[in-house]
Amino acid sequence: MSLTLLCSVLAASICNAACDKIEPLFVIEHSKNGNAVRYEACLSEDGGLSSPEPVISYWVLEDGQREELNSIERARAYGVVVLERKGKDVVRISIVSLKSREITVEKTGTKYAAFILINGRECILERVFIKSHDLIFGLPVVEYIDLFGKTKEEGRRVTEHIGKAQL
Repeated sequence: MSLTLLCSVLAASICNAACDKIEPLFVIEHSKNGNAVRYEACLSEDGGLSSPEPVISYWVLEDGQREELNSIERARAYGVVVLERKGKDVVRISIVSLKSREITVEKTGTKYAAFILINGRECILERVFIKSHDLIFGLPVVEYIDLFGKTKEEGRRVTEHIGKAQL
């Protein structure tokens, strides 16, 4: 077994050990391929958000396989930063590459949801789409980001286009 594979397996088991249950929150898709980063609420035995990692993220590859984010992806693009815990059922987070938009993960009824401002309205975040292209050395340059969600009150679909100048 290679060292990389062993590290991935260990990271997945450590992460999974901290979560007694998980609930899907939202995904980040991008223009490069069909892989997506999935974000899930990590719940403890009592049904509250786990500590210290209340939200987990990982790749879902085109073939359906799960792959952990590497350290660069976590630190520079798709990692979760916990900004504030507000009891066992509410946490404020941000995604490393989308620091300008705080996300509040909280329990609504029996499920958890990720709330974010989309076009100035509080919405349940469902999906993020990133349009990018690679430079010569393979480093991605983001052209725009689209946010997709639904309003908290009426459940109406809302989208917002964030252009390069706004990033």
